[in-house]
Amino acid sequence: MKLKSIYVAATATGINNLIIPGPLLAVYLLSVGAEVEQIGTVISLLIITGTVASFFGSTLGDIYGRRNILITALFLDIAGSLTLMASTTWIQTLPAVILKGAAAGLFNPVLSALIAVLSPSKERGRAFGTVQTIRRGTFMVGPAIGGILAHEYGYTIMWLGVALSTLVSLLCFFSIHEKLSQETTTTLDHRKILRESYARIATTFQHPIAKLLLLTTFGSTFAFSLIEPYVSVHAKNIGANPAQIGLIGTAVGATFFLNYIGGKASDHILSPRRKVILVSALIGFRFMTIMCIPLIDSMYLLISVWFIVYSYDALAFAPWNAVASQAVDPSAMATYFGAAATIGALGMSFGPQVGGLIWGLGSEVLLYSIAMAIGLVALIPYFVFVPPLLVKRLSHES
Repeated sequence: MKLKSIYVAATATGINNLIIPGPLLAVYLLSVGAEVEQIGTVISLLIITGTVASFFGSTLGDIYGRRNILITALFLDIAGSLTLMASTTWIQTLPAVILKGAAAGLFNPVLSALIAVLSPSKERGRAFGTVQTIRRGTFMVGPAIGGILAHEYGYTIMWLGVALSTLVSLLCFFSIHEKLSQETTTTLDHRKILRESYARIATTFQHPIAKLLLLTTFGSTFAFSLIEPYVSVHAKNIGANPAQIGLIGTAVGATFFLNYIGGKASDHILSPRRKVILVSALIGFRFMTIMCIPLIDSMYLLISVWFIVYSYDALAFAPWNAVASQAVDPSAMATYFGAAATIGALGMSFGPQVGGLIWGLGSEVLLYSIAMAIGLVALIPYFVFVPPLLVKRLSHES
């Protein structure tokens, strides 16, 4: 019953997940008077808030109870949606963005921890896989539903729909009773939270290959976040309505099956060097493909290209993680993936704002050119230095 409640909650949160910070956020900000540069500022604020919250999220869950932190996160998300309903200028959206960023940053790592606690060890992989499939699958309908609501009834109704879907998640978590450990407390210990959170990240940086992986992670996520929020702005400029723009997010969700294909391919490639070449090629093609976007004047062609861009990402996901799992000591595996999530979010934190400034000062083509160049350069540490270090590490283990 507990896991079924989580599955329902994951479905509800997945439906609205790509509305914030998905393709509809940028268009919504334009509707309340934001300029392109200001869109970047708002989205950067959202991601920075989420980065800070995710840094502390897993520790907060361990200290105060995972269910309690999840419920707190969902209350914050509902408050953010209701604030957006009442906003009439882009400045008024800033408190809501902070609330929703904090909610997302707390929710994602703590949900994973709660699944691990509630599911038997033999069923844990299936539980994680089910939740991920549900959330990725609902990405296909979330933006489309949001776009239809915005187009037919206005953005106020869209945000009401987001709040109601979050309320469903909230009710599900209220039905879950988590057995708290003796270490769980209700006393706020700022030093303990900061010390334990910092230790998790610092441990990872003791591994040389992990440093290179994190460097590429930062560069790639920064480069992609330069342009990602502005794809919907391009769609609006070529005449798309909110319902059509919502399909951009649907295209992302439609790539979920490619994660499995990438995983199967990775399992059949035994050589670490070949896995690195595969990942580098896929990510490189992704950054080269984005250069098509400024030249597109058809909404359906734009959706197709965006599907291709995220297809490269989906195919690269499993082999990238396979290389990382071979490169990092098993004792540091959890800390590495936690650090990678934080570093990736940090790279995304400033990208939208910088991207908006580049577009405002230069042109859309210049923005995409810079993003492609940074993305390709970020692959150099991974492509050149990781294979020999990884081969050396594996030979020592054998």
